[in-house]
Parts: sequence; C-alpha cells; structure tokens
Amino acid sequence: MNVFFSPHNDDETLFGSFIIQELQPIVAVVFRSVKQGLLFPEVTAEVRNEETRRALTELMGSIAGRQRFVNLGIPDDDPQRGELAVVQICGRLVEFLNSLECDYCLGGRANMLPYCPTCRLPYDPSRPIPAVNRLESLIYPAELLPGGNYQHNLVAEACSRLRWMNGRFTTENWPLSAENFPAGRIIEYLTYNAAGKATSDGYPGFHRRDPDPAAIMRKFWALYRYRTQRMIANTRPHFLRSQAEYYLERFPA
Repeated sequence: MNVFFSPHNDDETLFGSFIIQELQPIVAVVFRSVKQGLLFPEVTAEVRNEETRRALTELMGSIAGRQRFVNLGIPDDDPQRGELAVVQICGRLVEFLNSLECDYCLGGRANMLPYCPTCRLPYDPSRPIPAVNRLESLIYPAELLPGGNYQHNLVAEACSRLRWMNGRFTTENWPLSAENFPAGRIIEYLTYNAAGKATSDGYPGFHRRDPDPAAIMRKFWALYRYRTQRMIANTRPHFLRSQAEYYLERFPA
C-alpha cells in the first residue's frame, strides 16, 4: 500500500499525478475547502471533493479513483497558525495512518479469498490487518519551500515529524528519535516557492519525472476535471504553466 498526502484538492494532480499513476496510492487531502466558498457559493467542499474523485478516476481508473480518496477535513480557513497548526495536522495524519486497513480489508472482502492479496497473510474477518504494517511508500510535499504556499509548508512540516514506534505512527518523540518508518521509501514532491512553481534548480536530489505520453494526457484530463479552479481567475494560471513534476526519493532507517 502507498499513501499520498495532498494539502488541497487539486495539489495531487498538479504536483503528483505521475507518481499517483505509477503507485496507485490512497490519496488523502488534508484541508477541506472553505475559503473559496465564501466568495463563490457554488464552490463548496463537496464540489471540490467530487472534482478530486473525478480527477483521480482519470489517473487511476473508475473504481480506484473513488475508493482511494479521503479528505481529512481540516478547514482551510482554520485560524490556527504556526506550531499549533502543525500539531493539529500531525494529530490528524497519525489518526488517519493508524486507522488504515490493507487493500483487501478496504475493498476486497467480497472476493472471498482465504488470504490478503496485498500482504499475503491469512485473512481473519474479525481482525483486519493494519495497512501501516505493509506500507510501501509515503508521499508528501517537500519541506518548507521559502516563499511557498503556507499550508503546503504546514503539511510538509507535519509529515516530516511522523515516526514509527511500537507498531504505530506517532509524533511523540520528534525530534529526539531518529526517523523510522515501516515504509520502504519516502517520496517528497515540489510545489511552490517564491518564484512560482518550484523546479529541481536549487533543490538537490530532486529530479524531474519524464513519463510516457499516455501519462501526460491522463494528467491533462485530470486537470480538466477541476472545473471550478479553471473558472476562478487567481487559480486558473496554475493549470496553464508547466506541468512538469519533481520528486526526491529516500529510504529511511
């Protein structure tokens, strides 16, 4: 199982569509859209979530695109700032990760198999297998891009504090404990900095992902599903600039 954290609806498609197509992760959007609805009443949180479901359907297929999406529900107009906001996000991430079940427990019980096809362990209907024990990749925004989106940086900071102790995720021993995940790898992706969309220039270790033409077209169709954002003047430019994506992969202890 792979998990992708996206700060807002559409960030997963703008900055991580190629890795989503490759790994087919569960996509967790951290913030619930509220601010835009104050200016544009038709742009509700549920409209934004439905746009994300449709975008993920383009990237992962009709079933996975809907089953593998969740919004963690922190309002994007939340007044919490700084450390208080990071602690709030940490709590929500930990709660979400520790509640996950393996792919079979999420959607495959009807297959009536005697074992989980994801982790190959015997399946006990009375005791779902925690997915965190079979986590392959954890994907989240790159840490603290100067001049970047404030809420992107909050999510990046919260993700960087995640630790794995005694079979569960926690942030309790940050920063004293060494980084340790059950995941085989951590993947960070670039979003914005003060100059606009960040590229690998100035960010050692990040590399541009060059997908095949079919993956590029799926990204364009996924972006097209964000109708509300194409209609709003200050978000429209995000869909017109370069759609290159930049990733850093590392392997924690």
